Amino acid sequence: RSSSMWASIFRWMYPFERYMKVLKGYVQNRTRPEGCIAERYIAEEAVEFCIYLMLVQLECLQAKKMGVSKPLSGCTVSVVDQDLLNQAHLYVLENTEEVLPYIEQHMIHIKAAYPKFRKRTKWLQDKHNSTFIQWLRFKVQSELEEDNNGVPENLRWLATGPNMAVPLYRSYLIK
Repeated sequence: RSSSMWASIFRWMYPFERYMKVLKGYVQNRTRPEGCIAERYIAEEAVEFCIYLMLVQLECLQAKKMGVSKPLSGCTVSVVDQDLLNQAHLYVLENTEEVLPYIEQHMIHIKAAYPKFRKRTKWLQDKHNSTFIQWLRFKVQSELEEDNNGVPENLRWLATGPNMAVPLYRSYLIK
């Protein structure tokens, strides 16, 4: 009779007692057991987290080596709307560090060309947005014609603009 009664208690208490043994093993200074347990627990969590990050990094490196990202279907070529393409291109240009001096030059150019609208910031910004892409393309081409041009390769690609033909895939394998 007593064995059946103790069996249910043993079954419920065993995981708790087992974990208490693990925590007891963390104690090195018996006068301050709470501090020892806390320090060891934090150290164990940090080590587990670092191991997890290393495994994730290894998986990413293996995926890059194997080249697993690839299309699963044939592509169809789609032509993007010109206004949408210009809007995306302008966004990329305005958020690229190499283009910032050209943006300032273009704003000075607009203010000099249209002195009446010098104080109308909304009009100046709209004019800048509508003419900057063509102005930058012309400016970079004129700088490339000079002998000692310091135009970076990245800026050359940005000035020519994106391709209107875009490949579309119905399915793509990403691991």
